[in-house]
Amino acid sequence: MTRARETSRAGFLTEKTFPVGKNVMFRVNDQTLSENITIDSDENSLVAGPLALDSDVTLTLNGNLSIV
Repeated sequence: MTRARETSRAGFLTEKTFPVGKNVMFRVNDQTLSENITIDSDENSLVAGPLALDSDVTLTLNGNLSIV
């Protein structure tokens, strides 16, 4: 596995672990959202479900979210 940094327009900086070698076709994501997120009106977002939100977390959708 290698580490890569991703930045979002919202100003977050997070570190994600991405597989290398034979596993490059898989993208792994958490099932529970644990921090507030806003998807702006000029953004699209994609998440592999199911998706749950912690009780004190807000997901604001001004743009588009697809859960597959």
